[in-house]
Amino acid sequence: MIVVVFFIKEIRMSQLYVKNKKNNNLKVSVKARDYGVKSEERLSRFLIMGASGDYYAGQKQRTAESEMAVSSMLARNGVKAVEMAHRVSAAIPVRAVTNDPAVYVVSRALREADTATREKALSVYNEIVRTGSDFLHSAITMSQSSTGGWRFSKRAMAGWLYQENAYFQAAKYFNRDGMNMRDALRLAHATPRNQSEDVLFQWIASGLRIGNNQSLIEKIDSYEIKQEVKDFMLAVEFIRNADAESAVKLIQKYKLPWEVVPAGLKKDPYVSKAMFDNLPPHALLRSLAEYSARGTINGRNISGVTEKLLNIESMRNNRVHPFKVLVALMSYQRGRNDFNKTWAVYPQIVDALESLFHESFDAYIPHGKKVLIAVDDSASMGSPSLSPIISSSQAAVAFALTMAAREKNATIVTFSDRVRETAIPKRSSIIDAASKVCKMMSYTDCAAPIDWAFRNGMNFDAIVMLTDSVQNGVSTAAEALSTYREKVNPNTKFFVAQFANNNSKITNPDDLQSMTYSGFDTEILGVSKEFITGWDS
Repeated sequence: MIVVVFFIKEIRMSQLYVKNKKNNNLKVSVKARDYGVKSEERLSRFLIMGASGDYYAGQKQRTAESEMAVSSMLARNGVKAVEMAHRVSAAIPVRAVTNDPAVYVVSRALREADTATREKALSVYNEIVRTGSDFLHSAITMSQSSTGGWRFSKRAMAGWLYQENAYFQAAKYFNRDGMNMRDALRLAHATPRNQSEDVLFQWIASGLRIGNNQSLIEKIDSYEIKQEVKDFMLAVEFIRNADAESAVKLIQKYKLPWEVVPAGLKKDPYVSKAMFDNLPPHALLRSLAEYSARGTINGRNISGVTEKLLNIESMRNNRVHPFKVLVALMSYQRGRNDFNKTWAVYPQIVDALESLFHESFDAYIPHGKKVLIAVDDSASMGSPSLSPIISSSQAAVAFALTMAAREKNATIVTFSDRVRETAIPKRSSIIDAASKVCKMMSYTDCAAPIDWAFRNGMNFDAIVMLTDSVQNGVSTAAEALSTYREKVNPNTKFFVAQFANNNSKITNPDDLQSMTYSGFDTEILGVSKEFITGWDS
């Protein structure tokens, strides 16, 4: 009901704006509201952003639309669809906010596509399906498919289980969303090729429990398996009945993941610290607020925490996406969660997270062009964006600051039905800038920033617009841009950073000086720079 009310409000405000439109603004038209998105581009958006809901549609609808795009691409050019998924998933720095869409595409390709596509999917499966969580989600997708045979799927799943680190992944991600490793092993029909795999598969089949399983005990004792694998399996068994002191030693010595630590032990401060010290980058970001509330993060270890956060190479190699950093930043700086747990907010951690966000994008050399960066702050951009605590406009303004920090001739404005000129200084912190958006809450006029630049006689080499590409103004961005080029600068480039996985597109596909790209893709800075400078510098 809230969405309906806001949508009606947008229509009414748009009609009022039409009535009061001044004659000295740009020429207007009511055509070409939206150029639409083809299945390949929609698949690309899905691979980068996933299928979260937005202001105009819930997650169920966006998921159905994305599934249709995947189906269309698999039927039309399945090999290309798999190549797109592989290219996005395997990239370092990470391009996608989540790896789930790529896992979904390669898993459906194995069950539903033609032989050439299945062979391609099989060849890149382990490069896309990297973690135990990916593997279980893949198993869910393949088990839900009603078409095709299991031959390629079984080969892919068995190949994943044959990897050297499968024992660790099985322990860390034994259960996910109704699927567990035991069931996935059964689906794979994997046959052990050596003694090590024989032990691993029996360990998984027993639910990672050795107990009084005499056959498994004898195999662990007598079979030729790596000592580190044997020690890890025994440590997982021992920690179930360990006291806090012993648990700390097991965690530290064998790098046990927190998933295998009994819930009762996790509350112990020494166990909590041992787990925190052992956290990989993704888990560190997710757990900052939790460990702060526990007191594990305190004034005595702030330098160690910030050192981990500022290890850019480690963050990149572990495929930490800047949006995940932004979620951690916005969550941590609140100092309180939804369960009324509170924690001290240390400015050193806030500063480290802001620096990490800016450094998480692809390498970028400034181009020095005069650029207008226009952030859509309309009602539709005020809805959550891939996370319930961050709106699309907040995510967009964080990216805008990253670009503006690298470009001395950049100007940032926000807009909805009109432009707000002084809202976001270029040197703002992310926290400060995020607090200044979601204020206009009006309808979207994507022509407004171009109109504003025209009326103020401002000559820009490029206009970069961060938006969900839903426009309700009198004139369209393409029409306003046409007049701007005619009256001000014929060579002005128009680059749209898309911040919603919908079917909307405001750049004219016939205009070679206009381009739309996913706003959550970490390659966006480099792509926008190459586009603005003509792909030749």
